[in-house]
Amino acid sequence: VSQLCLMLDSLLDSDNSRADVLESYFLEALYCSLGATLVESDRIKFDEFIKRLSCLSTVHEEEVLAGPGCLPTLYYFHFDGAQKKWVPWSSLVTKYTHNPEMKFADILGDAYLSGQCLQMHT
Repeated sequence: VSQLCLMLDSLLDSDNSRADVLESYFLEALYCSLGATLVESDRIKFDEFIKRLSCLSTVHEEEVLAGPGCLPTLYYFHFDGAQKKWVPWSSLVTKYTHNPEMKFADILGDAYLSGQCLQMHT
């Protein structure tokens, strides 16, 4: 529950007054907090239950792209507040190509530099 509240706090700002936008942020926070603790088989049940409660459409064909539910679960989507629509995570994350010569620390990036960037934004 704490994670859910922290996620909502980070996602919401004063410009988000539309009910459908607020619901979308709540759903993403719900899936990333309480829903993240579930095993795969229970995630499917959780997803179907939440979609039914929220009146979200479900599609049972994986090739059909129809918004949330077009992939097996809403876990595969992120709500983009700027576009006010759900987008697949696969469109936001670049494909990783393994380079056996690269050190593990180089894959993650410089933690010190990341910390500095984080401090600049707070």
